[in-house]
Amino acid sequence: MTRASFTADEVAAMHNISASKVRKMVAAGELARVPHLGRTIRIPFQAVVDTFGPLPDHVLEGMGS
Repeated sequence: MTRASFTADEVAAMHNISASKVRKMVAAGELARVPHLGRTIRIPFQAVVDTFGPLPDHVLEGMGS
């Protein structure tokens, strides 16, 4: 089973980029976020896949799929 969303830090760690880069992508509209969470940034699973491609194997193994 996959998770519905990830934090900016989790997305950054998955793809070896900085969390600030992920936050800048969200601010620029390049990466979707879950709305109505205040300042909290959660990125939907599908937005991660659409932007970066399939999740790396090490991430999927950690999710128990």
